[in-house]
Order: sequence, then C-alpha cells, then structure tokens
Amino acid sequence: MMTIDQIKKSVFSLILISMGIFLCSNASYANMRGILTVNAGADAQLTLPNNTINLSGSATSSTGIILSYSWVKIEGPSTYSLSNQNTPSPTFSGLVEGVYTLELTVTDDESNVVSDTINIVVSSRILIDFGSSLTASPDANGNYWNNVTSASNGIKLTNAVTVQNNLTSIGFQVVNRIDGTFNTGGPGVNSVNTVGLVNDYPNSATTDYAFAHPSTNTGRWRLTGLDTSTIYVVKFWGTRSGVPDPRIIEIKMEDE
Repeated sequence: MMTIDQIKKSVFSLILISMGIFLCSNASYANMRGILTVNAGADAQLTLPNNTINLSGSATSSTGIILSYSWVKIEGPSTYSLSNQNTPSPTFSGLVEGVYTLELTVTDDESNVVSDTINIVVSSRILIDFGSSLTASPDANGNYWNNVTSASNGIKLTNAVTVQNNLTSIGFQVVNRIDGTFNTGGPGVNSVNTVGLVNDYPNSATTDYAFAHPSTNTGRWRLTGLDTSTIYVVKFWGTRSGVPDPRIIEIKMEDE
C-alpha cells in the first residue's frame, strides 16, 4: 500500500511562494512512483495429522525492484514453525488445531511497503467405524478410531478421540435405527461387504457398515458435544457389494 505524504499549507505567503517549486516537484515524484502489488496466496485448510503447508506469496512492482519479503504470524496458536520466512514461499509447519493468520510484507526500491494476509485453518478428524469387526488403533496410517459395534436405538459414543488420539467432547447417539424393520432383533450393523481397503480406510472399517434399509423413514442419529464457535464437516461413507438393487440414503440435518 503506497504512503501518500500529507502536506500542511503555511499561512505565510512568502514561504508558500518559496515552497511552490518543492511542492510541485514532490507531487511529480509521487506520480512517478510505481505500484507495488502483494498477494500472500489463498486461504487454506489442513486436517491433522497433516500439519505442514508450503506458502506461496508473490509480489510485483510496476517500475521498481523487489527488495525484501517478510512473513510473520500475527494471530493464532503459539505452536508452529516458520522457515525461510524472508522468501516468497516459506514452509509453515508443526501446526496444531486452530486458525493461524500470517502476514506477508514486501518492500521495493521505491520505498513502497505493502502487506497482505492469509488464514490457515487446521482442524482435527474423528473416525467412527460401525460394525462388529473392530478397527485397531492406530491403523496402518497411524490414525486412531472410535468403534461402534451396534447401531440399535439408544447406543451412545461419548468423548470420541481424534485421529491423533486426543479426547474431545464429541459424542454420537442412535436415536432411531436406520435399518428399519429389516432385523429388529439384530444390532443394526452388518459385516458382509467384501470391498475393503478403500482409499485410506482400512479393511476392517470398509467391510463394516451401519445397515440402511428402505423400510425406515424415521432413522435418526445425533451428534453431541458440538461447539457453536467451531465449523464441523460431517462425511458419511459406506459400501456394499453383491446386491443388485440400489440403496439410496438421504441424509439431512434436523428440520431441513
């Protein structure tokens, strides 16, 4: 951002006349100074255990030469590491859950100093496996799991752990089972799927599932312990093999 000199006019006419040439000269110089544009990059989101990001800042000066770059963290958790902070693209690592704000300040050889900011949101991930085959913690990828072996009415999970095995206030409850009248004597889960090992999910998690059946229209799960100041993203993932008829589940928040 260019600094505009504020010039106070004198009440003495002789000084105004003698300063006239200086004022015109300074205005002309200010008009000749180039424009410095700085971009700290786009805001980003990380999900633990991924806690490192390579920043990508940039700057252009219409008539000058870039002299320096400087990155600083101005808001957010105190736990972090910022390397090569005097380059356009430093590494920001060792991050913990929270929102970090970093500022990139650039200077050129025409005395322009411009700054821009970027936000890095670091979040935790909670994994829940439904089914009788327990997923060991940590799994092959080092992630910790929460196992729910039954999806019958009233089943609860409290103080779920994150993939880094940190306790949270997050809980889960089955209000109405989603398998309807298919097998009311059963636990509401099955383990007959044979896909397994899909993406980063281990075999035990992807062969279990909370069984959904068309006979229900009142299936209801409840998440508890949520923080009103936190943004949550909920993902439901399931598979089933060897069944010719399609199964479609519509998932929506209460009152939608």
